[in-house]
Amino acid sequence: MNFIKTPYLQLPETDGITVMWETDRESTSKLLVWKTFCPEIGVVQYNPQGEPRIFYGEDGYMHKVKAFGLESGRDYCYQVISTVGSEELASEKYWGHVKYSPTINIFRTRTSENENISFVVTSETGGSKSTLQTRGDLVEAITVERPDFLLFIGDMVQDGRKKHEWDDYLFTPFRSLICNTPFYHCAGNHEHNTDFMKQFLATSKNGYYDFDYGCAHFVALDSTRLVDHIDEQENYFPMRAKDLTEENPQVRFLTESLRKSNAKWKFVYMHYPPYCSGTYHAAALRPLCRIFEKYGVDLVFTSHTLVYERSHPLRNASVDFLNGIRYMVLGGAGSRPKWFHHKKAWHTAKSCAIPHFAHVSVTPEYLEFQAIDLDGKLFDNFVIQKCDQ
Repeated sequence: MNFIKTPYLQLPETDGITVMWETDRESTSKLLVWKTFCPEIGVVQYNPQGEPRIFYGEDGYMHKVKAFGLESGRDYCYQVISTVGSEELASEKYWGHVKYSPTINIFRTRTSENENISFVVTSETGGSKSTLQTRGDLVEAITVERPDFLLFIGDMVQDGRKKHEWDDYLFTPFRSLICNTPFYHCAGNHEHNTDFMKQFLATSKNGYYDFDYGCAHFVALDSTRLVDHIDEQENYFPMRAKDLTEENPQVRFLTESLRKSNAKWKFVYMHYPPYCSGTYHAAALRPLCRIFEKYGVDLVFTSHTLVYERSHPLRNASVDFLNGIRYMVLGGAGSRPKWFHHKKAWHTAKSCAIPHFAHVSVTPEYLEFQAIDLDGKLFDNFVIQKCDQ
């Protein structure tokens, strides 16, 4: 018996987390969790401490076990074990090194309300064959930043209808990162909304959901269900919006989620960009911007166009440096400079076409956004201060 997908982390909670993995044989699901000990001097190496807590999941090929009853914001070592008959398959509590830091089967539970957080945003790790050479560099560069969690803004695979691509493009190349860093995802067009996406990820089955983490509120939308491509040959040219009124379940969910949240910061992420001075933008989604503005969204993360672009702060379809929302296009592992239009659009503040990711650090009072290339070099950044209303 072997792992097809080594353990990876989903849905961190203040008192626990969900651990998933896949085996090549139908087997049992058991998760062992220890408190950690880390010496103050010398090489940092986390070690299990005390007796483990044991959690179980259902038998099968795909394994999903939820740990609960843990302490908020604390590090834990873990190990997964699957058995069939007398045969046992166990992950390591500590295994190997990547270039910059040890790869440890360890997780941190979610921090409490109003705590500081940091997260990384990337995308297009599978949407283009050109990303094959960048995924390893991307994993190493993100690992250096040690974020609390990751946001994948779609196109994690090239064709989500092919099961092996989820391993080839995501679970295998990112395994040293996602074993100790939980990730969230929104659907891209390359995922094709297949059952594999629902099977391998623990987030909402309908493609849109929300969550709180520290001092921030996040809303994930499935923009592939909010607009249609006009070109029936799937060349992904201009798009037309579906009904974006309150009758649309996603629009209703978005409105209620933002309205009910009292978080200091609010973020929305979806695949198609309503603002981009390059091809494949989705201006048809701009009616949603009125909802973002009404309920105090701070940043909107998108991808789809394989470039980096930051908008000016926008409100009411114009630049507003005091109360506007920045729309970020984070093409991530992709790099297509030929997709840019001849000149920047009125809404564009900064744009370039290089492989990259974004690192966002948030406190109740400040947000720092950093755009970083695969050599670890900072090429764009800004700070927002959260003033009390």
